[in-house]
Amino acid sequence: MTIESIEGIVLSETNYSESSKILNVLTKEHGLIGMMSKGCRNMKSKLRGVSRKLIYGTFHIYYKEKGLSTLIGVDVKNSFSKTSMDLKK
Repeated sequence: MTIESIEGIVLSETNYSESSKILNVLTKEHGLIGMMSKGCRNMKSKLRGVSRKLIYGTFHIYYKEKGLSTLIGVDVKNSFSKTSMDLKK
């Protein structure tokens, strides 16, 4: 596993176990990547705010070519918060 910084946008999220999520992120370099965001559903997690749909930014991950990569952190460039709040958009 190597640490990579990849620019992308979160397309979907799925709850996994009690405190984690699986994120599907669309990137230019690798296409669609599955990422495990461990512990992001806990109240004190640093990944809590960035593990949701329509987050665009630079994702720092332990990259695996086959299987789920593991999310370390995110530098958010745009969160599209107004778009996700308005159902008509």
